[in-house]
Amino acid sequence: MLHTYETRLTVDADLDALLAAQAAHWSGGLRKAWTLLYRQRLTKPQAYAVLMKHNFTSAQVGSLLISAEMKHAGLVELKKYELKQLELAIVKREHAVFDKNKKVLALKKRQAKLRSQRDKFAPKAGKERTKRFLKTLRVLRDVDQELAFCRNWIKQKERVLRDKRGKLKRLQDDIAAGRYSLCFGSKNLLAQRPTGANAATTPFTSVEAWQIAWANARDGQWWSVGHTDEESGNKEVRWFPGTNQLRIRLTDQLAHERMDARDIPRAGTEKKFMPLRMQCRFITLDNVDFTSHKGAARAALAEAFGKRPVTMRVLSRLQPDGSRAWYVQASLDVPSGFAETRPVTRESGMLGLDFNARGVAWCAVKPDGNRLRDQHGFMPWHLKGLTEAERKQVLDTTVAQLARHAKRLSMAVAIESLDFSTKRLMARAGAVNKRYNDMLGSLPSTQFEQMMLRACEKLHLTLYSVNPLYSSVGGFTKYGRPNRMNADTSAALWIGRQALLADVRKDEGPQVYMKHFDERLVFSHLPATPMRSMTALAGAQWRDVAWGLGSNRRLWGVKLRRWFELQVGTASRPKGQPVPALAPAG
Repeated sequence: MLHTYETRLTVDADLDALLAAQAAHWSGGLRKAWTLLYRQRLTKPQAYAVLMKHNFTSAQVGSLLISAEMKHAGLVELKKYELKQLELAIVKREHAVFDKNKKVLALKKRQAKLRSQRDKFAPKAGKERTKRFLKTLRVLRDVDQELAFCRNWIKQKERVLRDKRGKLKRLQDDIAAGRYSLCFGSKNLLAQRPTGANAATTPFTSVEAWQIAWANARDGQWWSVGHTDEESGNKEVRWFPGTNQLRIRLTDQLAHERMDARDIPRAGTEKKFMPLRMQCRFITLDNVDFTSHKGAARAALAEAFGKRPVTMRVLSRLQPDGSRAWYVQASLDVPSGFAETRPVTRESGMLGLDFNARGVAWCAVKPDGNRLRDQHGFMPWHLKGLTEAERKQVLDTTVAQLARHAKRLSMAVAIESLDFSTKRLMARAGAVNKRYNDMLGSLPSTQFEQMMLRACEKLHLTLYSVNPLYSSVGGFTKYGRPNRMNADTSAALWIGRQALLADVRKDEGPQVYMKHFDERLVFSHLPATPMRSMTALAGAQWRDVAWGLGSNRRLWGVKLRRWFELQVGTASRPKGQPVPALAPAG
């Protein structure tokens, strides 16, 4: 797993200016590398030869080219994802507009009918208006208002659809032509440059204040890609744990400027100048230590030296008082210790997790598919209104507790395949209400899954991802009532059983993706003989149960009994007798 350790550097004014010049020169080289590779379409050796003429070392040029390639690869994947999301958003909005047009047609028919009734009940000259006429007039007025609202809604959505179709066409053309635009800095920051048009919205009081933030975002960092063969895992930025020193190699341009300022020749064989040249090429910072819990950062870096590459990143951040602070980050791949031959798998049982906006429900499931007695619960949280750091801390604490409990029980972990992209697009298209949209927007689904995977990998637990289809409905109706569990914990039991009983779709070592397992549609806790139950539920499916229960969980208990009685009555009813209707809302 990739880990990043960070520490703050203690610098004076001269060193601050030198680090800023180094970052600005490297940032200019990165923009040049991007232009050479993806504007002028040069090959990598050609771009390497051009960059070497701009006073960079060979290792620095290699880091520049690798950084440009990584940014391009990430941008390509981002554009592909954006294309997929745009196509899906257009389809959802087209469906929403189609449904609204159907509603408009129904309203127009009702409007015509009401108008005919209004004319029929209209009072004659000199007569007072009757109650039927007033009622028809009131209903007609409501229909007119609703029809006007629907037409206005369609007009707005069609305008949005035109904009999205145009954006989709431009994006498809850019991807086909290989055109990818990259803003070195920040698009949001670029849009905040003070002008007459955004004077009321920009957070900057002057162009000079904006330029400071822009320069820091654009020229406030540089990378040095690690190498396995180097003693400290990196050639340009090295950290020595024995002396707590950080040695940074400057670009040739800065080194030559320092040599010229000290009247030191840039080349030559005189031995007295060689140590002075090295002093100009390198800067050394003392008292640099990567502190962490129980010395994990120092131990990981010391263990990686000579075995794995260590990529170093030096960056600056603006402080609240306007000053600039410098940090160094060390990124390396730390072995998690996850062994393919000895992980805790589903043969030992399963800890099922049901993730939702209110928290995480968990339930321990034995290898035979039954729950472990008194081993289920719910861990609540309140994520709405929290910052990203606060939300991450809450998630991290919850994930750590769940993983440790699974380790104590010697069970693997099962979660849902958390993908809410389609539901979020439906929310943006206006397919559901605002409360549901707010709940869906605050769900950190991907973040929770990644944290759970890392925690399980550390503790040698296999993480099983299952299809959450009918987990709440099926879990509550089949296992929640007899075990006296609510809908959340019974859904966790359902997810644990899915991981135990389903077939493997894809095995990636620490994470295993499972197929959907079709649970039997039986309700042993409902009052009916076994034969009548089998006859009643013959041919019924879980989607029929979900349709009958509706979306209000408080009424599920009552509606389940009504739906089951309806099924039993249908199975024992004579052929000619009609079936009573049951709406989803009850």
